[in-house]
Amino acid sequence: MEILFDRTFRYFNGGIFSATGKGTCLSVVSSAEVSGAWKYDKPVCTDVTAALLSVVRREFRPLVLPYGRTMNLGSLSITLYPSGPLPGGAAALLQDQDGQTLFCPGCFDDSVKLPRASTLAVSVTIEESPSEAAALEDLVGSVRTAIKAGMVPVIACNPFGVARVVCSALSVAGIVVREHKGVARFNRVWRLRGYDAGACVGFRGGRSTGGTVVMPAHASLGVLDQSIPNPWRIRVRRAGDPAGSVDSPDRFDQTIVLPGLASLPALLKLTSRVRPTTVVLSGDGAGAALAALADIGIQAVVADTVRQFRLL
Repeated sequence: MEILFDRTFRYFNGGIFSATGKGTCLSVVSSAEVSGAWKYDKPVCTDVTAALLSVVRREFRPLVLPYGRTMNLGSLSITLYPSGPLPGGAAALLQDQDGQTLFCPGCFDDSVKLPRASTLAVSVTIEESPSEAAALEDLVGSVRTAIKAGMVPVIACNPFGVARVVCSALSVAGIVVREHKGVARFNRVWRLRGYDAGACVGFRGGRSTGGTVVMPAHASLGVLDQSIPNPWRIRVRRAGDPAGSVDSPDRFDQTIVLPGLASLPALLKLTSRVRPTTVVLSGDGAGAALAALADIGIQAVVADTVRQFRLL
């Protein structure tokens, strides 16, 4: 049985290693923010993730697996558990008669009861971030300051999930929010699912003074964006997001980081809850995490595209 988790970990014949690309058997998608998730082969995800990804690709037809319900694949079973950093996110527990492996995509809510697992597979980042509430408070303050200075804050963010909390926080603060159509189509799904995405108006270009504009991070600088006088460009992203041309320092005046991949403190807390005997690591924080886990007597390995680690 071959299973790909977030294009980060590939499970095959009881082993796990780091991988990129499509799965050939089953692909577990932890959240809609996973890059290119709508292209996955035979995807498995929650209903919220499915609704968001179907906006991008109408033909996206995943197997929807509710939290806590187990799917059996021969001797192997898969169960999803709530996980951050956005609603609909999921961790996956793979289990057979010899053991359990928990694949974790990011931060966890302490109120979620996680299962014990003999192996924990997790992506870790060295990047620290404040709580989501604190980061959004900083964003609101920056936007207010820019507006008072006669500037127009232009916020670039992931339209699947980050844009929703950005629009909600700014709207609650009484700031006029103009959403790009690339953001509006996902916010519409969030509202239909009962989540607050703020009271927004459509952005169709123009001066947009006295408020802020929220745009998809991947949107190129075009006619709509360039029509804004005195823009103050803010990038809002998640900790551990891969750097790219969209994050070039000459494009943005400010960057605000929300919780994303597990930080080192979050990983240590997670291991105390799951109590694994082995931890398999990936991400830019894997090296530091390897040393920290060794200090507390937990066996850990860093996955790569060559070595396969026996798990079950």
